[in-house]
Amino acid sequence: MRENLPLWRNRTFSKLWFSQIFTQIGTEISLFALPIFAITQLHITPIQMGYLVFSEQMAPILLGIFSGIFIDRHNPLKIMIFSEVFRALILICIFVLFCFSQAGFFTLFISAFLLGSGKLFFDVSYRKLLPGLFKPSEIVQCNAKLASANSLSELLGPVIAGCMIKLFSAADALFFNVIFFLLSSLFLLLLKKIKIEIVKEKRNSRLSSVYTGYQFVFKTPLLRIITFSGAVWNFCYALIYTIFIFYAVNQLNISPIMLSLVFIPGAIGVLVGASLIPVMIKKFGYGNSLLFGVAITGVWGLILSLLQPVEWVVFAIGIAFFFFGLGQTVFNVINVSINQIVIPSHLLGKVIASLRVLFCMTIPLGALASGYLAQVRSPREAIFIATLGLMFSAFILALPQVRQFKLEAPVHPAESDV
Repeated sequence: MRENLPLWRNRTFSKLWFSQIFTQIGTEISLFALPIFAITQLHITPIQMGYLVFSEQMAPILLGIFSGIFIDRHNPLKIMIFSEVFRALILICIFVLFCFSQAGFFTLFISAFLLGSGKLFFDVSYRKLLPGLFKPSEIVQCNAKLASANSLSELLGPVIAGCMIKLFSAADALFFNVIFFLLSSLFLLLLKKIKIEIVKEKRNSRLSSVYTGYQFVFKTPLLRIITFSGAVWNFCYALIYTIFIFYAVNQLNISPIMLSLVFIPGAIGVLVGASLIPVMIKKFGYGNSLLFGVAITGVWGLILSLLQPVEWVVFAIGIAFFFFGLGQTVFNVINVSINQIVIPSHLLGKVIASLRVLFCMTIPLGALASGYLAQVRSPREAIFIATLGLMFSAFILALPQVRQFKLEAPVHPAESDV
């Protein structure tokens, strides 16, 4: 049921917004505390850090398209609630095993995959749910406002994790994180009485369903180019992200509490990016705005590749993460909005899951490459190589099919063939 009210006065949107805040805080705490736990408690090597990120990012590749098929056939809201409870249980298991001195690297390796799986089902379900709750004309505005929830989460999550690690331990931070996933599930439970307009298709064979999602992506030139650019960007992002915390803690000698503060400018960048999106689309169009978003993340990589262990290094990292938050938000919000409007409703789950697989299949490879390069060369060299890749992904988006794109009405060029 769609309420014809401004989004901030729409009770459905408000509940979804608060759920998004809590789940993103939970995700941010996990992303920050799990590597710190592995570094400080298990004393892992750069290559092991690569394996840890590899495990978390394998979930979209192994389960991605099947999650889309499953979500297309079931209530996405119920799947989101289950995903939150599932992630909370995984964190409880990590804490209990740690208390009994049974939390080794293999435990974290499996836990990272399970947490990634829960996030996968939540994210795909959320993108399937949104068009069933709001009008197509509200989708971009809705995603932009939900990005503000992400901004608040990126501001609070690492700071909460850093404070918990400082006062207690990384294991305690992971256990405390359970609260946020449970709070998110409670706000989602408040939406259960709402009639969600979801178009279900007839059941086909699983092989046919898998083919349908990929067929739509590859027959749509715009999605094909954006996906290729995103896959390159994600490979390079994984190169930087995998080794960054290890690099900051072990070589730049930054404490966990100080490291958590560098994410605050990143959150401000997310907020600035979300507020600029409507203006940018109106003035420059969708394609040029996508290009800007990816290109500006290159500044993030360049600054990180030039870091030295000096007193003002935290300030420099903060500036880098501001550009990262700004660029990533502009790209993500516009890309997700295009997907939700362009893709037919009955194919949304499968196509988004297919896109997620194609976008994310390079992340595990980037994680492994990062650990190897940092081990045999140096973290700085690995980050610099990744920065060159970030700029190449922006070059891909400079193609005319993207820059000249105008979103005037939902168009489904491949719908008759799938």
